[in-house]
Amino acid sequence: MLTLAGTLEAAEAAAPVESLDVVARMLKARLGAASVSFLITAFNGSSVVRLGAAGSAETGEPARRIPLRGPCTTR
Repeated sequence: MLTLAGTLEAAEAAAPVESLDVVARMLKARLGAASVSFLITAFNGSSVVRLGAAGSAETGEPARRIPLRGPCTTR
C-alpha cells in the first residue's frame, strides 16, 4: 500500500536527481496514471514550473515555466 511516509522514505533514499522520478513512479503504479508531473510555484507567485517525471521522461518533455496572470497577492 502506498503511504505518504513510504513515499517520502523512498524519495529520501534515492539520489537527489532521481527522487522526483521515484515519487512519480510510485504514484503512477498506485493510481494507474499514464504520466505524472509536478507543479512547483515560484515563491513570489508569479509563475509555476511544470516538472515532468517518469512518464514524461519517455517523451523528452522538458521543465516548463508557466507565467501566472494577474497581480500577486500575499496575505
